[in-house]
Amino acid sequence: MIHTIFFFRKPVPDYHSIEELFRNVMEHLPPDIKPDQHIVKRESKGIINRVLNIFEVISCQQDVNHITGDINYIAYLLHKNKTVLTIHDLEIIKRSNFFKRAVLLFFWFVVPIKRVRYVTVISSFTKQELLKWVRTVPSKIVVIPNCIPGNILHHPQPFNNNCPVILQVGTKQNKNLPNLIKAIEGIPCKLIILGQL
Repeated sequence: MIHTIFFFRKPVPDYHSIEELFRNVMEHLPPDIKPDQHIVKRESKGIINRVLNIFEVISCQQDVNHITGDINYIAYLLHKNKTVLTIHDLEIIKRSNFFKRAVLLFFWFVVPIKRVRYVTVISSFTKQELLKWVRTVPSKIVVIPNCIPGNILHHPQPFNNNCPVILQVGTKQNKNLPNLIKAIEGIPCKLIILGQL
């Protein structure tokens, strides 16, 4: 039996995609993997909260420690050869000014990546972006696309060539909605947006 613990950020209103994704993963693991989860007690804000989060997770370690995202820095004191870090995107780096970018890059990406055995990313694009920002062995970064929850079913419909429907899930800054709208300008289509504008 392999005991695996998934580390989650403290819940934040309007941000729950990481939690939903990994709870779905946990439900579908093979029988020889026993999953557990740990939600850090403090928000990822301020130096003191983050340091306390780092120390909080030390005693929770298992055969495999999986940091599910957004709290990459908790890798600092986890057992390196037993830890996996998932990086979903690098939007936080791309949207930051020079000073903030340097701090985030070092503390959220460079050091945590050195302190884990593997990094998983959701796409080849994210892997290539990460390799532009962080020097590491490319084979350490493994592409594992996001899974689709079991309650989402495919219902084939005839494709509408005259006016296709585009579904945009989410409206936060990292969803790149303004560029999507620019990209489809002048194209006969229907855009459905899920989320608050």
